[in-house]
Amino acid sequence: MLRTGGYAAMRGVGLRSGMRWTAMMPVHMTNELHNLAEVSVTAVLGSGVAVGALSEIGPKARVGARTLVDRFVTIQEGVEVGNGVVLRRGSCVYEGTRIGSETSVFENALLGNIPQDKKYRGEPTRTEIGQNSTVREGAIIERGTVQGGGVTKVGSNVLVMSGVYIGHDCTVGDECVIGNRTSLAGHCELQKGATVGGHSTVVQRVTIGAESMVGARSYLQRDVIPHTLVSGTPARLRALNIRRLRKTMDRRDLWKAIAGFNFIFKRGSLPRGFSLSSGSAENITSFAGRAEALMKAMPPQSSHLLKMVLFQIAEFLIYPSRIGAYSEIRK
Repeated sequence: MLRTGGYAAMRGVGLRSGMRWTAMMPVHMTNELHNLAEVSVTAVLGSGVAVGALSEIGPKARVGARTLVDRFVTIQEGVEVGNGVVLRRGSCVYEGTRIGSETSVFENALLGNIPQDKKYRGEPTRTEIGQNSTVREGAIIERGTVQGGGVTKVGSNVLVMSGVYIGHDCTVGDECVIGNRTSLAGHCELQKGATVGGHSTVVQRVTIGAESMVGARSYLQRDVIPHTLVSGTPARLRALNIRRLRKTMDRRDLWKAIAGFNFIFKRGSLPRGFSLSSGSAENITSFAGRAEALMKAMPPQSSHLLKMVLFQIAEFLIYPSRIGAYSEIRK
């Protein structure tokens, strides 16, 4: 390791509330390394990197331009950190981890540490975090295992709140939000835009569908159908996630989506403009059968967004996973 003298970088870059450090660092600024920082001679640092006291950057690590490494931060061997990343005090980035540009990692977060799995034998697995994501205080994101594909993935524009635990081989899609103290067991999947309320527990191999919402303090043992709202201990299907759909759908398509949801789960009538070419849906009792009938009844001129929403809901019912999905309505 090489101790590199220099100006006390963290004193020269004060952090104000609501302001990113990268906004306070000019692009042309040379690297500023505290004289108590340890940087390997084989590490590669971009321009404008600031490293605080008692931080450590291991061999073959790559740190992008304008990255700010606070005091007591550890970046292990072979880690890749993108441009404009902020690693705050006490955070640790373990080997095999890659962090995308403009991501913020808060105090005492652990990224890519060894999975809590008895089958793990030290294999070289990975952790990947996308761009512009936020990992708050004390969050833990474990690396993958060979049995689960070898990688734990967190997408871009994701908010991981304080105290969250993301187990090995999980996949978190873009624009997801995971509330405080929530635990995701191994091999879970959060599809794009999913939100999980705080203090929730998700057991292994559960899939939470796109743009769905899980209420706080929920306990999930089965899959969550896309665009729906579930909550409770154990969780139950409550309704369509109308609040999220309002942001992208016009009023006419929203009413058709609500009617389609009611047709499948509450045995309501078909949405206006939908019609079956033969027979009636009155005798179809299964959720999968009614979902398939809804797809057949959908007029071809329906909007792309309406088709996508109803198809994603139907797909979870027609092709269920081994553990099944929440499909019985509870108010």
